[in-house]
Amino acid sequence: MMQDPYLVANKELAMLLMNMTGTIIKRDAKPSEVGTTDPNEVSKRFEYVPPWFLTEVGFIDCIASDNGESTCETENVKTLRQLMVYGKLSGTGEIKMFQCDDDGNVTTADGCPDLKKDGSDNVAYQNVSLIMTKPIAKDFMQKINSILVKILNQPHPSSLQKK
Repeated sequence: MMQDPYLVANKELAMLLMNMTGTIIKRDAKPSEVGTTDPNEVSKRFEYVPPWFLTEVGFIDCIASDNGESTCETENVKTLRQLMVYGKLSGTGEIKMFQCDDDGNVTTADGCPDLKKDGSDNVAYQNVSLIMTKPIAKDFMQKINSILVKILNQPHPSSLQKK
C-alpha cells in the first residue's frame, strides 16, 4: 500500500484503508519467536489482521436481523457510514483502529513494520476521532436544491411563445 504516492502522502488515509480492508503485516521474527539469538536464523513472520467491518462471527453469520440491520456490521462500520453520509450527528464520531508501531514514520515500501500491541501481544485498537468535512448527504442535498432552483427559475413556456 505504501508504494502508492498518494497514500505515502496521506498516512492517515492509508491507515484507515488498512483497518477497513484488513492487512497482512510482514516483519522479521523476534528472537523469542524463533528460539535463538543467532541473526542468521531470523525468519519472516506474517500476521493477518482481519477487516473491522466483520463481527466476531465473520462471514458465517451475515444475515439481516428483524429490524433490517446486518449482523455483519460492527459499530465501526455504522459510525463510519453515519459520518460519511450525514456528518457527526451524535456520539463521539470515533472508531477503533489499529495503529502502526512506528509513530507515523513509515519510510519503507513495505509500509507498517508491526502493529501496536497490548500486554498480551494482541493487536491494540485505539479510539480515533474522524471528522468528515463534506458529508455525502449535505453535498447531495445542495446539488438537488441547486437543480430545483434552476428548474423553478426558468421562464414559463407560455412567456417564451409570446416573444
